[in-house]
Amino acid sequence: MKKIVTLICTTLIFSMLYSCGQKSEIAQENNTEEFNNWYYVRMDNGAIYRDKDLPYVIDFDNMNTSVICNIPNCSHSTNNCLITALKSSEQLPIIYNGAAYFFENKNGYIEKDGKNALDLSFKLRKYNFNNCEFSDVAEVKDFNANVDDGCYLIGTNYYFTTNIGNPTYDELGNVSSSSTSGGGNLFCINLENGTVTDYGEVFDYESLKKQYPSAQNSLSMYLMGKIDNQLYIGINFMKKELTHEMMQNGETPLFYGETHTFDLNTHKITKLDDEFSMCSMNGYHSYYPSGNNTSIMLQNVTTGEIIQGPDILSWNAMTIIDDKVWHDDAKCFDIKTGKDEKISSYNYGQVIAKYNDTYIFMGEDDKGKTIFEKIPQNTSS
Repeated sequence: MKKIVTLICTTLIFSMLYSCGQKSEIAQENNTEEFNNWYYVRMDNGAIYRDKDLPYVIDFDNMNTSVICNIPNCSHSTNNCLITALKSSEQLPIIYNGAAYFFENKNGYIEKDGKNALDLSFKLRKYNFNNCEFSDVAEVKDFNANVDDGCYLIGTNYYFTTNIGNPTYDELGNVSSSSTSGGGNLFCINLENGTVTDYGEVFDYESLKKQYPSAQNSLSMYLMGKIDNQLYIGINFMKKELTHEMMQNGETPLFYGETHTFDLNTHKITKLDDEFSMCSMNGYHSYYPSGNNTSIMLQNVTTGEIIQGPDILSWNAMTIIDDKVWHDDAKCFDIKTGKDEKISSYNYGQVIAKYNDTYIFMGEDDKGKTIFEKIPQNTSS
């Protein structure tokens, strides 16, 4: 299932960077706001994305693309290459002040009090484009970073969720297995000084697991976006187990969810609703209503108005720009008129950004290659 997550970023500019003996179009300026996900990172005048297992950057001015590597004649297999460092997790970096930042997780087992226990930690690493050197910004024990579940840079503070390995135990109390599903905390790392802040559990995972045991193997947590001073964090899970018989019959249980918000001023996490959260941006919080994984609803966070949205079959394959939902199958849903129209000849993709007087469409061709188009602003009128 294709998952495209809404990305919001401002005041990022592509500039010519002279480093390691080569000019390279890399985002170089300080970023005041940037939302990062493994699929693409939208910047003010460009984006970082993945195509054929390699991270690329596109300049919205001229629509030129290039691999995000500034080492001349690089094979992308040496230890001093950024792409090499990103390969194992397939994550995309954020760019801040001439450097790329990304996570490195460690997970294994240790003996603790005579029992098998999880050994988790993660590092936030930095790659300096000027000298092609890596360094560690911060290290955190007992958690893994959710590297592909949404991270948000605001000023110098990088917000992200984590997991505790979701361990299961045998009858003797030994950890028998683990996964990235389950509960976790919201963290923030200051990119300038490496200060780590743990804001605590996003939701009560143990209580949810007792109410719905199937949530242990099906739950995911995503940072879904930002509206004003609120970060939106969604969790989704199955209330019923997916059985082998259901899989044979092509059946999939419905996913349910919750939305939690984090106030950037008070630093409090609050439960917002019991819905399967989707994209939250530009004044609208969208979600699948309970018992429905097809048609989305949109809430205007200023007026509180609830609006029926379009059918969206690929989870979160949408953005909300100019009171319009740009969603999968290359369509545009006008929130004010209710019209849902095709905007591109390509069969899959959606607008990911508005740049000057045009919308930037990102999709796939028949061979699965990532493509970009500029769509005039009046196309959706």
